[in-house]
Amino acid sequence: MNEPFKRALALVGVILLFMLLFLPFFYFGVLSPRAMTPSGEQVAYAPGGTQSIAAMGAGGYHVYNPFASGAAMILFIPGVIILFWLWASLTDKIKSNLAIALALAGALVLFLGTFVFVSGVHDLLTFTVYERYTKPTFGQQYGWLIESIVFTILGLGLLYLGEWARKQAGINRSVLPSSLYPIGGFLILATLVVFTSGFHNTIYATDYTQYRENLSWVIETFIFGIIAYGILRHIEGIRKAEGEAKSIYTFPTAAIGAILIVITLGVYMFGSLDYIYRDYGEKHLKWLFEAVVFGVIGYWFARKSDKIAHEDGEVRTALPTSLYFSSALLLVTSLLQFLLGLHDFLYSNNPNLKWLYEFLTLLIPGLLAFYFAWKATERKAQVKPAKKKK
Repeated sequence: MNEPFKRALALVGVILLFMLLFLPFFYFGVLSPRAMTPSGEQVAYAPGGTQSIAAMGAGGYHVYNPFASGAAMILFIPGVIILFWLWASLTDKIKSNLAIALALAGALVLFLGTFVFVSGVHDLLTFTVYERYTKPTFGQQYGWLIESIVFTILGLGLLYLGEWARKQAGINRSVLPSSLYPIGGFLILATLVVFTSGFHNTIYATDYTQYRENLSWVIETFIFGIIAYGILRHIEGIRKAEGEAKSIYTFPTAAIGAILIVITLGVYMFGSLDYIYRDYGEKHLKWLFEAVVFGVIGYWFARKSDKIAHEDGEVRTALPTSLYFSSALLLVTSLLQFLLGLHDFLYSNNPNLKWLYEFLTLLIPGLLAFYFAWKATERKAQVKPAKKKK
């Protein structure tokens, strides 16, 4: 199996993994503070069933526990993925059992701290309800911050012990790139979830004066995105110092682009379906604006990935793979729409042509995606020798 085909399969795998994890991450507690259960027994109701005035407004207390609901269960999924990812990467490059064990332990603890930090920051910026009428303990009020700091320090300590162990074993390859790479990937995932869901909620908000709920995602996107970029940049520096010629940014930028393009498809398909078929309520084109924003950003990242790959002397795969995937999904969906719509049109008591409008809405961009994917495939074989990077 050649390298471009393997990267294309990996890209499709990342798309499917994101689709699999998106709903659990956002709707079952990892990034949705309202799904969390506050720690402690007392909530927003005082003894006797009377709601506390302090808990209703100023003077109330908010307590957040990142492990108090389904978040702990969902955390297990990316944790297992990271564990096997790390084990495969480290055993291929590091031939020291002690260094591998320390690196695995450090990376998993660091992942735990990263999760607590992400979910805690999200809750801090978005919570709107005070649920305590008695002041919580110091640990209950600031527990997530303390945990994220402690876990991060402990995780980094174990990683650098792994560095010491591999140096003692005479191994020249650092354990840090393999160990930190999935942490950066998790932060990229969190950034994408916050950005896409936050932007969606802002567009469809009914009260634009609620700045905390409507715009907190902007701050989170910058915080998580900058940290993710910092981790990748640190890894890139280590790899270049070890003599690696090819950039580490190729696959992360490809994954971001591909995921955003797939999200664009979801918004476009469901938005157009609702717009064409719905006969009640106010119709608007917010869904089209949302699809354009996600699509432009996704296209830029996919092109950026292919540009980096081209500079490294590799075959371009991100944009062609994303466009072929999009084309296939749109064309198959348009075919189903045509078959079902035609059947309903012929046998309906009140036939209309809405099915035809939706069919064309899906077919035309599907054909365009196929055409541009084909053109990108022609260009991707044009590979030049890798540049020597400083």
